[in-house]
Amino acid sequence: ESEDVFATKRILEDLGIKITKDGKDYIVFGNGRFGFRQPRKPLDCGNSGTTVRLISGLLATQPIISQLFGDESLSVRPMARTMKPLRRFGAKFTGRDNKYLPMQIEGRRGSIAIEYEMEVASAQVKSGVLLAGLHSIGTTVVYEKTATRDHTEIMLEYLGFDLTREMTKG
Repeated sequence: ESEDVFATKRILEDLGIKITKDGKDYIVFGNGRFGFRQPRKPLDCGNSGTTVRLISGLLATQPIISQLFGDESLSVRPMARTMKPLRRFGAKFTGRDNKYLPMQIEGRRGSIAIEYEMEVASAQVKSGVLLAGLHSIGTTVVYEKTATRDHTEIMLEYLGFDLTREMTKG
């Protein structure tokens, strides 16, 4: 448990996802493929860069409009490299100076999958793209010149998603 985990939990709850705790375990009850509800307030990412980047990927392909913000430290961290690939799914992103929090995401249902070559090694950006790809039509492909952490890929494989991994020479 950490503040980053709690920020993610609060945001998912604000999007209509039920989460309960049973001893040390958290149980997350999904609402289906397009089951996020329109949030009633801006979504607070706290100081969690992982939260804002992964949630951005999920929201990019959901038919809702949401606002994300963070604390003073997170608000000066660049988000443009997250916005850029997610815009290719058809989502509309607006942020302070078009690259910082707070930002608004207008998700797009019926997005077409993309192929994206990572410009900078970032497991968070890669994960955002992969999560957006879950709700897109077609196959999403991410090319990495340098391998990054693969927690999202491990989770997707565990959940039974069809995932192919191969290293490219770059």
